[in-house]
Amino acid sequence: MLSVEDWAETVVADRVQQLRPLFRRPDPAQRTEYLPGGLAQCDLWFPPADVPLDFGQVGRPPVLVMVSGYSRWLSAVMIPTRQSPDLLVGHWTLISGWGRVPNALVWDNESAVGQWRSGRPQLTEAMNAFRGTLGIKVIQCRPADPEAKGLVERANGYLETSFLPGRRFGSPQDFNAQLTDWLVRANNRQHRMLGCRPLDRWDADRARHAATATGCAGGRMAADHPPSPRSLRPLGRQRLLGAPVGGWPAGRGHRRLRPGDGALRRPTRGPA
Repeated sequence: MLSVEDWAETVVADRVQQLRPLFRRPDPAQRTEYLPGGLAQCDLWFPPADVPLDFGQVGRPPVLVMVSGYSRWLSAVMIPTRQSPDLLVGHWTLISGWGRVPNALVWDNESAVGQWRSGRPQLTEAMNAFRGTLGIKVIQCRPADPEAKGLVERANGYLETSFLPGRRFGSPQDFNAQLTDWLVRANNRQHRMLGCRPLDRWDADRARHAATATGCAGGRMAADHPPSPRSLRPLGRQRLLGAPVGGWPAGRGHRRLRPGDGALRRPTRGPA
């Protein structure tokens, strides 16, 4: 028969065992489950490769990378700079390639996207106008939290180790053409964590995205969905969608963006 002391010790030990999981720190390597159409993680990749530019110059422009959380569908395009006009034209190029809009874009504190101020995320005027036009959310990760967008961080590494080695590029357009061809194969590969190909999940993913128009982004909204003057003010001031990129984002399978080429229509939501 247990003594009072032994019985009390057993009761306490059993109770501690029940409570311990509630106070366990989350595993930083724990995998997150993503729902179809939920979000896409975004980042800029700076490939260590010289690319010939105009007038005999050589540079290393950034590449905008976007990964869908559910299907792991990978898209990327080289853009001239990391400034707002080029970044958002690049975004529209990738979204046009998808034909649908994810419900949310996940970004770090890229200066053209926004910053954390006084403990709160704050989008730039241009990004906030872009977000409002598409009817989506932009989630800003807290500073010094790379795990919050681990999918796109790993995609950057994959691009650097699997796409880049042994390649030469004649221009940014050539870079995008080669990248577009390679992405077709990448999205058809077996994904170890998914147990299938990104392509196998893509239809279910897209079905939960918001619908987009097929036209390219111009300087105006469509006439049947007029925007408020306030929402267009930052766009006009920065020539946001008047593409100073000169068609850089065009790759094989993408439509070339030109100033005034069509209008950006407000999306309608897909099936819930």
